[in-house]
Amino acid sequence: MTFKELSRQNTGRQMCDSGDYYGRNYDKPLPEKPISITCNRDKDDDISEFYASISLGELLDATLDIDEKIQEQFAQIYELEENQHVSWKDLMDTWAEKYEYTEQGNGYNTYNNENDLDQDFQYHIYSPYDEDGEDWFYSENTVIFIQTHNGCDIRGGYSNPLPCKQKSTEGPDWLDNSVEWRFEEGVDADGEEIEHTDLQILDDHYQIGYSNTPTYEFMKNIEKILEVNEDEVYVRVLLDTGETVKACPYTQTEMGG
Repeated sequence: MTFKELSRQNTGRQMCDSGDYYGRNYDKPLPEKPISITCNRDKDDDISEFYASISLGELLDATLDIDEKIQEQFAQIYELEENQHVSWKDLMDTWAEKYEYTEQGNGYNTYNNENDLDQDFQYHIYSPYDEDGEDWFYSENTVIFIQTHNGCDIRGGYSNPLPCKQKSTEGPDWLDNSVEWRFEEGVDADGEEIEHTDLQILDDHYQIGYSNTPTYEFMKNIEKILEVNEDEVYVRVLLDTGETVKACPYTQTEMGG
């Protein structure tokens, strides 16, 4: 099982997952790029808005390693007859108790925070007993059970849990879920080419760290959207300060293409 396969696991049709109109994630093709751009047009066919989305499979693959040993342990617990009809969370807790891990927090869902993911996921974090209370952010022993949201309605349609460990102990880069924008080229209001250092000053407000929602901040300062190139993944816009710039979406996490 890979993260991309996990994100397209058929989770069936559930009472809490109404998706017949909008479709479910597991029926959709995998994105071809780590970051994709789409746009909306108004009645005059002018571009009214654009969106950049991060491929969840690419992000998880770049930042987490599937722990096959724990995966086998978890499968053995699942296969026990007395555990066949309990919840995934009960099975995670059973695994944690057997192998002496403590849950950190009460479980989380990316849906509850602003993000630019192409689909959400929920996760539970566990640390060994001897590390309980320490900062799991920087531990190579932290175990994260990932469940991708493969349905439509956020209330249901979650994949099987997949146990993972962080590739880096410098912090949870798998939670870098927002796009930032960098200006690659541009001209000022007089048509003069803008130097690279000045472009960096212009796009500073649309970086992770300055804003939790860089795309929202970017959209606020756009006078007109001139072009959305979905193939090459960039936009060309006229800013309300007069500059015309080519902007490309990035994440702080380097992903494959």
